[in-house]
Amino acid sequence: MNEAKQTTKKRNDSSFIKRNKKLFIILIVIAAAAVVFFLVFSNNMRNNMENLMQAPQTIKLEKMDLEQIVSGTGTLQSRITREVTSSLSYDIIEIYVDEGDYVMMGQLLARLDTSQLDDDIAELRRNISNAEAQDSLSLTQAERKVQDAINQYSIDEAKLNNEINNASANLSNAKTARDIALADMNNKQQFLNQANNAVTNYPPSSDPSFDQTVYDNLVLAAAAAQTNYDNSVITYGDQQNLVNQAQTAYDAAVQQKDTTLRQSSINFQNARDAVDTQKLRDSAANYRSQLRTNLDNREKCEIAAPISGTITVINAVIGNSAGGGGAMGGAGISASSALFTIEDTNQLEITSSVPEYDAVIVRVGMKARITTDAFTGKYWEGIIKSISTKATDDSGNFTMVIEVTSPVEELAIGMNAKINIITEYENNVFAVPYDAVTTDEMGRSVVYSYTPDIMIPNETDSILHRGTTSMPTRGVTGSGTLQTGTPIVVQTGMETDYYIEISGDGLKEGMLILADPEGKNADSGSGGGFPFGGGF
Repeated sequence: MNEAKQTTKKRNDSSFIKRNKKLFIILIVIAAAAVVFFLVFSNNMRNNMENLMQAPQTIKLEKMDLEQIVSGTGTLQSRITREVTSSLSYDIIEIYVDEGDYVMMGQLLARLDTSQLDDDIAELRRNISNAEAQDSLSLTQAERKVQDAINQYSIDEAKLNNEINNASANLSNAKTARDIALADMNNKQQFLNQANNAVTNYPPSSDPSFDQTVYDNLVLAAAAAQTNYDNSVITYGDQQNLVNQAQTAYDAAVQQKDTTLRQSSINFQNARDAVDTQKLRDSAANYRSQLRTNLDNREKCEIAAPISGTITVINAVIGNSAGGGGAMGGAGISASSALFTIEDTNQLEITSSVPEYDAVIVRVGMKARITTDAFTGKYWEGIIKSISTKATDDSGNFTMVIEVTSPVEELAIGMNAKINIITEYENNVFAVPYDAVTTDEMGRSVVYSYTPDIMIPNETDSILHRGTTSMPTRGVTGSGTLQTGTPIVVQTGMETDYYIEISGDGLKEGMLILADPEGKNADSGSGGGFPFGGGF
């Protein structure tokens, strides 16, 4: 049954095609014509667009602010960074801050175990007390020796003065006795002289007045006077010897006093020197030095923030040593590592490299604009703080540091930043792209004004192009076809990567300037490669 139905349907379809064959042919012809029309229309449109794009590229002359910029990149970092370290090997027992906390200068960050240090401090104080007591006792003994020396000097002086006085008295008595003996000797000499004169002057025996008895008595008297005189001379000699002995004893006593008191003085001075030396002696000095060190270390066991800022890194761990191997072999922070890193997140700077050809025009104090990928369309102000005086790598790059001078706001340490350094600027001046400025036959810099007042035929096709009504000067379009414009002599000034400053009497704001009168960008397509180009 089904097979019969399918056979009937096929016969009906074949019959329909035969009956409408002419209709199908007409439809095919119409479709082919549509395709041909579309191709012709598209080609004409393309030709028309190309012709339109060959119209002169112009820019509207306007005043602008020009900036010559040197660019660089770098990473934001804090201008004020302090790593908090500890030279002590005591264990960390308390940590009072977390990463990201803002701390004030002097705020406590961590505390170390001071139990052993406290025991050492107590022992040193006991040693200091004992040493000071011993020094005090030694000083008392030295001062007692000084007093003993003073007393001995007084005793010696009194004794020797008494001996000198006795010797002086003995000398005086001996001199008195000697003087008496001398007087007696002189008297007896006079008696002797008189007795001898009496014998000598008595008349000779031949003289009638000579008396033998008288004569004999005179002789006996002279002999007696001689004996008395001789005895007085002996007595005087004995007394003189006694004087000499007394003088020697006196001189010896004086010498003894001088020697003894000089030695006593030396003993006294030595005792005084011993006192002064003892006063200078400080047996506890070494202990005090150790105590000062330990007390200083005791203060260092309370680790405080040296500056105000944000805690950006924490390496400290409770139970570990603060600086070096931990207690009993535990882990610790090396003496050169930081327990904490504190950075002032409100004072930022960027370190960047600048090539040598830009380094010669960059100066300390120049302003900079700072941008980051994190904030599109926003910039921060900065200033060059320093530039290295010599290249810092093999490529001849110099290192510069740029300080962020405006409020940092959303900026954060570690962000990548781009720096644009303004090395030269001019405000409110006329400027055009480089290719808009050319030279005339006299070597003067010129630009071409363009006035789209009329349509003139193109020399190579029938498309009408806008032209000028005043003294046309031939130029070329970006595709190489001729274009017209009026030359204006200008003076050039500051140059940037895209623009050059121009000035001249014929320039007016808003006028149209040929963007590429010499066709320098003929291969660059309709846009001409100008940042602000365009056809009119």
